[in-house]
Amino acid sequence: MDFVVVGGGCFGLSTALYLREAGHTVRLIRPVSTENTAHNDTSRLYRIQQSNKAAFWKTAAARSIASMKRRGVDMVECGYVGIARGDSEWSRAQEGGMEGDVPREYNLGTGVGVDKYYPQNVDAGYFDVIKWREKMEGIFVSLGGLLVDGGVKCVRVSEASMVEVEVDGEEGGIGGDVLKCEKVVIAAGAYVNTIPINFSDGSVYSGVSGITLKTQYTLSVFVREEDVKSLPSCTMVYGGPTKGGKDEAEMDSFYYVPARFEEGGGRWRAKMGHGKCFEEVVEGRDKGEIDKWFMEGGENKERAKRGMRELWGEFFAGVEPVEIEVVCNGITTDTEDGEPFFEIVGGGEVGLVGGCNGYGAKTGDEVGRLMAEKMVVGRVGGMSGRAK
Repeated sequence: MDFVVVGGGCFGLSTALYLREAGHTVRLIRPVSTENTAHNDTSRLYRIQQSNKAAFWKTAAARSIASMKRRGVDMVECGYVGIARGDSEWSRAQEGGMEGDVPREYNLGTGVGVDKYYPQNVDAGYFDVIKWREKMEGIFVSLGGLLVDGGVKCVRVSEASMVEVEVDGEEGGIGGDVLKCEKVVIAAGAYVNTIPINFSDGSVYSGVSGITLKTQYTLSVFVREEDVKSLPSCTMVYGGPTKGGKDEAEMDSFYYVPARFEEGGGRWRAKMGHGKCFEEVVEGRDKGEIDKWFMEGGENKERAKRGMRELWGEFFAGVEPVEIEVVCNGITTDTEDGEPFFEIVGGGEVGLVGGCNGYGAKTGDEVGRLMAEKMVVGRVGGMSGRAK
């Protein structure tokens, strides 16, 4: 079968890997923000934190990297969040020296100024935790920049209203061409808070995108009105509050939460993301109220104790798939606030995957496999039948 995976984070990558491994054609579409300096400035070093608290995330990252290597995946740089070798002397000068036995440092980079990954420098034993420049709400492991050149075609979308796509072996702007496939997986997560879901009359609701780092893109999914409530739920990772104002946030807990679909002005939209953006989902509640709601017995409290794989089984149970065909006409900035978006319209099949901010990295591989299996055998939301 022919698949398009929108979003290149942990889940999107894993889904693409498993689909490709099963012999299917896969094209991975991932946005590239040209204005987010926190991710685009390839000279901005992010220090790897070496500590006992980071050991859990280190293990998760090591397992994911090892899994990819076992499958013979070549990791190549292709935009958004990448891992490249950093300049040790520059890093030490900026960060005031390194703590612990950490032999290497890495950049977070994008397609701007980064030629390729250096997988030989990604020492999983020391791949601990990459901290945000702002030292804001938490720590994360980002494997979202690891793409596959083993048969997965990559479409790079930039803020310059340009899409590069491999068409019959040749690169070129998507222009009048369209991406069509039998099935699409929307695997946008931690850096996409809103997926506006509009109708095919051409109306656009841009919505809110970005979290603390204000990632500058939004995905727009056009569906039939009668199908809008049938979209599968996605998840949100919610982290507990920072303790005592420390630079490194100790996460009290985190939860996997199904997104809610909202109607407004004749348009439906799915909200997804984590942390602060949940305020936008639960209208009229501030973050403190949400924290209290979670900590004092919110409906998802018990779910936090179970694995992502089990939760996804619940989320997809009994959900009917939306029949759509992917027609990606590139991006446009003709929206209320000038934010770009993808257009995806027509008949086909869609699976909606929620993302993580690294907190879910330990299960990203499992979720990717689960989604791939469900998409291939046609059982997303209870749909039966084997793959073609």
